[in-house]
Amino acid sequence: MVKKLTLLLTLLLLSACASNNLENTTEVKVSFWKGEEPGSKKDIIQEEKDVDVFVSSTADAEELEPARVIKTAPLLQYSLVQDEEVLDYHLWISENDEGYIQSLRPEESRTYQLDTSSIESLKNLLLENDNEVLLDEISFE
Repeated sequence: MVKKLTLLLTLLLLSACASNNLENTTEVKVSFWKGEEPGSKKDIIQEEKDVDVFVSSTADAEELEPARVIKTAPLLQYSLVQDEEVLDYHLWISENDEGYIQSLRPEESRTYQLDTSSIESLKNLLLENDNEVLLDEISFE
């Protein structure tokens, strides 16, 4: 009984630490791409509700199979800035409501699919900030 309780508490603590990791985000740095290259348009998002859009979209994304690599250039790169860490991602959103992110950590480079509500929230945020360009399509290798 004690072992089960200890295991349960350990799992709860680990999951709480993992979820708090993104919740400590203080700002989001965004660098828009222009075609196949990073562009010069950059933005820093500090308003809490807008930061929350990126944080919740990242947290709610579902990991794809490890072999899934997107060959289309991303729409933008964003960085979740925290007290002691910066988490970098590429973002793809297409005109037909497909959305993906890819973690840019060398040891943890993974691709994730965004859910419908995250795609809609991110699109609305981008449109509010005068970025009306979405990708025509997203292709995988």
